[in-house]
Amino acid sequence: MRNVAAAIALVMISVGGAGADFKSSREAYDNCLIAGMVKFKDLCEPADQLAKAVAVGCNPQLVALMRSLPNMKTVDKAELAAKHRQDKTDEVMSLLLEYRLKHPCQ
Repeated sequence: MRNVAAAIALVMISVGGAGADFKSSREAYDNCLIAGMVKFKDLCEPADQLAKAVAVGCNPQLVALMRSLPNMKTVDKAELAAKHRQDKTDEVMSLLLEYRLKHPCQ
């Protein structure tokens, strides 16, 4: 289980920014994704549905992350949040599929 969490942590994309608030918000979002992945990794549901569920479950942390970004237009932040959510969903799905190759569902 530690290896899965470590792999997820290594794959996480770092979003540029400064300040302790931004860093703690990014860590909270990444930790939420890791916890969701670990929680659902052994379910035999389709990986894309699980990845979306994990990402949606971390929406409050994503909103906090976007609020901690430097001043930007609201539209730009919304677009960035949507892209970031999709990127993270794809990463979680990829890691779930990788995990299933090593640990098939029964």
